[in-house]
Amino acid sequence: MIDIVGKVTQATLYQKLSLIIGLLFITFLAGYSSHPVCQPQNFDQFSYKAQEVDAVMKEFMLNPSRDNQISVHNDLVITYGNWADREYGANKEAFKSYLNACDDVVHAYEYNSPELQNKIKIMNEKKDILSK
Repeated sequence: MIDIVGKVTQATLYQKLSLIIGLLFITFLAGYSSHPVCQPQNFDQFSYKAQEVDAVMKEFMLNPSRDNQISVHNDLVITYGNWADREYGANKEAFKSYLNACDDVVHAYEYNSPELQNKIKIMNEKKDILSK
């Protein structure tokens, strides 16, 4: 029988470090390979992101300052818009339409548009389409 403990205790520091790093690497690969890679079949990423956008819009409507308008507009166009351009799915167009409606609401606040309530209603209708 092989005396593993004896061999490890006689190993040099470099060999012991190599063994530890190797064991950590093997442990990492075992955990990585057992991790589920696929999303559940009924998961709709666009509806999930719409919930994030909804939270951003609710926070914006509580405090529609100029700084928040700029920040929310950038989030809608850059963060969520670019994300939607990269992703694929059944609700992609509905999500992009919802983003445009949200951006219209941000601009309506910016210019104190008399159509603000109408734009908020349109935004909520588009959100409801995604949540079905």
